[in-house]
Amino acid sequence: IMISATTAYDRTMDNIRSNLTKEMERISKEISDAIEDGKFRIKIDKLSGITRMQLEKLGYKIDSDSEFFGTYDVISWDKI
Repeated sequence: IMISATTAYDRTMDNIRSNLTKEMERISKEISDAIEDGKFRIKIDKLSGITRMQLEKLGYKIDSDSEFFGTYDVISWDKI
């Protein structure tokens, strides 16, 4: 039996919220570790669009960069 579009939408939104929460928890820990080390930025594998928006809304600066192994995002909170 095929699920309804409404059910599919609801499940998708639940997964987006769950993934966002997990990603934000992981990033929060990495930021806390960096703060303890006296750093003002961290490198993260490519962020999802929604996570990027949430971080920018919280005042973080996000830049993309790349190296031999691929693209990554830099999250920074320095004011200089």
